[in-house]
Amino acid sequence: MGSVLLLQAFAILAVACAGAGTQEVQNPGNSPKTSKPLIRDAEFYGVNTGISAIFRINRAWHQEMASLPENFTLEFRQKILRTSEGTATSGVTFVQSGGGAQYNLGIFPNKDRWVLTDSSIQSYLVSAYEPDGFELGRWYAVKAEVIEERIHVFIDGARKSPAEGYPVDAGSGKAALRVRGAHTLFDDVKVTDHRTGEVILSESFDVEPEGWTSDNPEAWDWLMDEGNGVYSGSVLLGREALTSRAISKNMNDNFDKMAAAGAHTARAMLHWNDIQPEGPESYYWDSTDALAIAAHDRGIELVAGLVYAPNWAVSPEHRGEFDSYSYPPEKNEDYARFVAETVNRYKPGGELAREMGWPSDQGVKHYEIGHEFNVGKIYKSNDQLFFSGWQGTLQQYVDLLKAGRDAVKDVCPDCLVLNGAVADAVPPAYATSRVDPNGWRQYLWQGVEDLYEEIQARHPGDPGVIDQYFDILNIHTYQWFMLTAQGQLPDMYRQYSFPDPLWYRDRLANVVEVTTRYGDDDRRVWLTETTYASSDNGDAYAGHLGEAGQAEALNMIYREASQFPQIEKVFWWYAYDTNYKVGLVREDFSVKPSYEAFSRLTGKSPR
Repeated sequence: MGSVLLLQAFAILAVACAGAGTQEVQNPGNSPKTSKPLIRDAEFYGVNTGISAIFRINRAWHQEMASLPENFTLEFRQKILRTSEGTATSGVTFVQSGGGAQYNLGIFPNKDRWVLTDSSIQSYLVSAYEPDGFELGRWYAVKAEVIEERIHVFIDGARKSPAEGYPVDAGSGKAALRVRGAHTLFDDVKVTDHRTGEVILSESFDVEPEGWTSDNPEAWDWLMDEGNGVYSGSVLLGREALTSRAISKNMNDNFDKMAAAGAHTARAMLHWNDIQPEGPESYYWDSTDALAIAAHDRGIELVAGLVYAPNWAVSPEHRGEFDSYSYPPEKNEDYARFVAETVNRYKPGGELAREMGWPSDQGVKHYEIGHEFNVGKIYKSNDQLFFSGWQGTLQQYVDLLKAGRDAVKDVCPDCLVLNGAVADAVPPAYATSRVDPNGWRQYLWQGVEDLYEEIQARHPGDPGVIDQYFDILNIHTYQWFMLTAQGQLPDMYRQYSFPDPLWYRDRLANVVEVTTRYGDDDRRVWLTETTYASSDNGDAYAGHLGEAGQAEALNMIYREASQFPQIEKVFWWYAYDTNYKVGLVREDFSVKPSYEAFSRLTGKSPR
């Protein structure tokens, strides 16, 4: 589902249709028996993870982060080294351990703005511009007081929050220093018990933290001369440095778990606005390098989604907006240049592969251009972020798709391109293309038809023109676990139970019918997002499946998809639990029944 984040006993007929068997293979020694994939081959099974995993699973840092009392004060110093028009983030993270809410506070590198965000719903609590700005090269004292479920913010002793503060989830918390893609230094982090004044944590970075490495020393010389402070990556209080390519133990644990489960492919969204926050001439690869290396080292193929324009690249009227990233770039050549540089870095034989000494055939071979072009924006439902898609037109997206596809092929002719996924069942107020004739919403197959129609209208009489835009048709479908469970979005196509295999048969059969009608019978199709949540009956969201029910639903999805030979891969959204508990593993990285079900399907766990 887009920005929000992402991964989630078969019938004999299904097994036969997929050409799969259940032959068991005895491993050497005393290892337990493992089986071949139950349906399809190993390539059928994928998961969604991504660059957000490096930071979003900060909520799983609880074992490593220091505990905080219910009322505490967090203080740190921050210095801006360079300005930026981009959306790079920076700040100190503190986490409420009970409900998983995560807060980030800091001065942003566009010099004159400070921000407090609730990252659990990806929403700004405040994003304020200082009338006189912030000075480059000057240390600022930033403080957050968390008192009686309210956050009070001060910069250089001056109150920046209203007298009543900002509401915060109840409960004690954890704290960590987090810096992401921003040109700032942090120093002198301290946490005290607000009631007693006891110093709980104190960290002064008089020298670079242990484990500091530099992949390009010349590029960092100007920074090293600054002295003091910590820059880039993330640093847990307790001096565990996560800098450069040394990202997160949790991210590595996440990839280990997915590899052990038999995930063949991981889909990750590489955010243009993180890689080029400042402008078209600078690139920041540290986090994406770490992601590519983590996947490669575990034998997992990476599918790279190239998404989200930086603030400087969108039209002037949208710059500075919270969701500016979801607008089309003002110039598609800026996006094409970003795509070309990204593919050149991560393709087989590319820059990273050469740096790492990988064989010439190893690297990222699949690239997704944009994301959910037939979805506008849905910010919140009951105060939870749902997702944000594409705020341009269908025509603008097809222009972008063509520019991105050509950029990929120019750099890597053998690499394969996916369209930004066609999404399913969008309320008309948020759809960027047509809605269903009943006026309610567009269905998945109608979005596919719109894409084909727009492309072929540009090339009359050329039935093979789709190849000039994408190689693999990319789709998303969910049975609207959050909203259908509450009756907010009843399906107007037909009545369904929940969860319902008929939902998947309808969606996939209708998509295949569209490709056949347009003479594109042999088009490969990837279902790169689908899921059910595992929240239990006490949760007002997510269909009340519980963990066992989620595992059964996962089995159902793979069973139904296996009966369509056009469906080459199915990606579970998401690898680990996010807001709606859609993951295969919990936030503490313990495995769920859905993980075991996935492992049995891939043949990694004996049946």
